[in-house]
Amino acid sequence: MRVLVTGSSGFIGEKVCSVLARAGHEVLRTARKEAPGAVALDLAQPESVPSVLDEASPEAIIHTAAVRDLAACERDPQLAHRVNVLSTEAIARWAGGRDARLIFTSTDQVFDGGQGWYREGDSVHPINEYGRGKVLGEDAVLRHAWRTGTVARVALTLGYTRERNRSPNEFVCGQLRSGKQAPMFVEEYRSPILVDDCAGALVELFEHKSIRIMHLGGPERVNRLDMGRAIASAFGLDAGMCVPATHDAKGSGLTRPPDTSMCPDLARQVLRCPPRGLCEAAAVLAASQA
Repeated sequence: MRVLVTGSSGFIGEKVCSVLARAGHEVLRTARKEAPGAVALDLAQPESVPSVLDEASPEAIIHTAAVRDLAACERDPQLAHRVNVLSTEAIARWAGGRDARLIFTSTDQVFDGGQGWYREGDSVHPINEYGRGKVLGEDAVLRHAWRTGTVARVALTLGYTRERNRSPNEFVCGQLRSGKQAPMFVEEYRSPILVDDCAGALVELFEHKSIRIMHLGGPERVNRLDMGRAIASAFGLDAGMCVPATHDAKGSGLTRPPDTSMCPDLARQVLRCPPRGLCEAAAVLAASQA
């Protein structure tokens, strides 16, 4: 299958490309500007999206690209809206009009965090700009690509980034190896997922066209402090150096939902390789550390 991946150089997108290539798919990578071997696709210019897709003519699209940094979305909501909403709508319209399979990566930030352990059918209520944009993106996919689109809400993701300082495991290990404490929020609960498991699930979702929404997170509800300590232990570091912290919403200017843990039942029922638990995920990272 000829598959176009947006955000192909990003944390999740890069892994998705690797999974697709191993499975024998033809992978169309994208880049914001012209680059050798890549499709030039600037999502900050949503009006250009249809013509780019017409020329590339993919049979399927995995849309992972986004302005996903919470602070960046708050600083420049117009850019976030163009990328996260308008370009997603353009992609969904194109895919729906051509019966192209579309997997859209959304986020646990679509929830307000007042409940936790959310299921796919639970009502969304975002409380930050990033979450609001993703809800609108979900709506566009479910409306315009209703025959071929699936929304995959991805939890907090563990793995190695190109920058080597953006993921939770990189933060914890970087702090502790420098002899510093790693402050971790005690009031924020998530269901962390290994990036490899996320990418594998996104590709496997090609087979499940009837699924409209799926939650992709690990099988546990954990706060960030316990997550940090599990990571430290897996890497043979001092877990006691992960210390309790609380989020200062006023000082940071960010509104963060307290509990966006997502129930993994659907993924565990449907996927051949559902996401692994936190301890196993941390062990995999420790064994493969660069």
